[in-house]
Amino acid sequence: MTCRTMMFRVFPLILLAFMAFQPWIEAGEQIPGQKPMPFIEGAFQFTPGAWADYVMYDKTKQQGYRMRFATLTREYRQGRTHIWMEIGIEIPDQPRVATRILAEETTAGPGEIREVIVQMDGHKPFNVPKSFLKDSGKEVGRLQPFMREEKPERRTVTRNDRSFDVWHVQAVDAQGLRMTAEVSEFLPPLGIYRADTAEINMRLVDHGLGAKTAIQGEPMSLWLWIMDQVGSAFSTEK
Repeated sequence: MTCRTMMFRVFPLILLAFMAFQPWIEAGEQIPGQKPMPFIEGAFQFTPGAWADYVMYDKTKQQGYRMRFATLTREYRQGRTHIWMEIGIEIPDQPRVATRILAEETTAGPGEIREVIVQMDGHKPFNVPKSFLKDSGKEVGRLQPFMREEKPERRTVTRNDRSFDVWHVQAVDAQGLRMTAEVSEFLPPLGIYRADTAEINMRLVDHGLGAKTAIQGEPMSLWLWIMDQVGSAFSTEK
């Protein structure tokens, strides 16, 4: 293959790749598998190794999906305690996406996000640029805190033939979105048994301990990752 022939083959691939990923560069919410992760202040528990599996329904998009949330390991930076968390999103007919987040621990729940790593099934992991994390309008690794509004009410629920107590709470986020939820201190890390807003509905399926990261391999920068996709496409074209 001559250099001229190679150039004519490679250039369209590079152009196509950057056209495909331009929305990622301009808007972080376009990174696949990104969903806001709701939590209720005071209910969140920083329990290393805890995981919970939820059935989710996005009312806006009329889309059902599964979300697995886990708290992994602690890390200390600049004299403050942080924790690695991981969100696994499974949308029908799409590759599973794992998003690992390093956030500061606060008394209310996860605080400032320091790092985000994303991996889609069948692809290498990549680091999300910090500029994506500073824009609150982008959904990359976005945590959605809700604050309790009223005194909680104690209730008893039954799951898998086992009864346990939950707190029925009303909560609201910073934009005024209201949530009705049932929470329990026995369901780390989110503590949510059921929750409902005008945008989403979530229901606990299972929970436990011993969580490990689903992300495999050393993460690369997003820009190198894009070029790696170009290289893979070019190899396929040969």
